[in-house]
Amino acid sequence: MHCSILEKDMQQLFFKCYAGLVFFNGDFDHCSKPLDSLINL
Repeated sequence: MHCSILEKDMQQLFFKCYAGLVFFNGDFDHCSKPLDSLINL
């Protein structure tokens, strides 16, 4: 799925992904790339 998000919304998405809320919603693909970037840091 294509997801166009603003950078401001991206920060909120980070928190949701980090909290695991997005995981349970089944939207892991939306934050898989950002999480990979964080893990690679």
